[in-house]
Amino acid sequence: MSRKIADQKKIEILKKQGTLNPHPEHVKDPLFIQSDFFDPHDLVQIKYELLRRVEQEGVSVAKATSDFGVSRTFFYRTQQTFAQEGLAGFLPKRRGPQRNHKLSEEIMVFIEELMSQDQSLKAADLQIRITEHFGVTVHPRSIERALARRKKNIETVGQEDLLQGQGESKELVLRYEELRMQALNNSVHQVCLGLSLFVRRGMLLWMTSWSMCMNSPMDCRRNEEDFTINGEPENVNSEIVTIVADIFLSLEQQGGWYAS
Repeated sequence: MSRKIADQKKIEILKKQGTLNPHPEHVKDPLFIQSDFFDPHDLVQIKYELLRRVEQEGVSVAKATSDFGVSRTFFYRTQQTFAQEGLAGFLPKRRGPQRNHKLSEEIMVFIEELMSQDQSLKAADLQIRITEHFGVTVHPRSIERALARRKKNIETVGQEDLLQGQGESKELVLRYEELRMQALNNSVHQVCLGLSLFVRRGMLLWMTSWSMCMNSPMDCRRNEEDFTINGEPENVNSEIVTIVADIFLSLEQQGGWYAS
């Protein structure tokens, strides 16, 4: 199967957002090769679909991680993050003052992939590999602490269904599943709120548009023109405003979902 032509503009946006998959070429899942809706560059979508294959479709962890080009450690960490935080856990996090700024998410994934290949590697060995690959120097003790935190999180992971949970995360999952179904059914002429934005700008920006209304639906109705994304071209922000307005109308037609 031949791969799709990558959208360079979208890749630049995903990189700026911090949601660019560092190894899209490793993704072998058929949907990500054949369909424009499934983008191997979009790390947020990769994480969700990886979980979906295992928890909803019954694919083995070994098969799913192979098809998505990630380690089992990556899968279990993703599973644990979703169980605790929902889809919001897949978004880039602002680093607090207690976190070693050099140990980025990309470096942690790199470390875990190395460890999955050779469990005998010590922190000093990993320090050398990190310096060679990323050009940064991290103290071995910092690496040991980071790995200890990861191990603790993985050991406490629970088996959570993707559609369980409440509030915003569950709503976003349901909305994503609607888009997914329409994309797979080639229903591009139906009303698909945010489908164009999702395909052109990625899952994070789509989630942001939905969250605007879910967090403040009344303000969404009154101040639709305020809902724009910094740094986006005017035509894209225009689409976001339209989507936000459509989202509010959709929620209102469903019986005043916003009222509490």
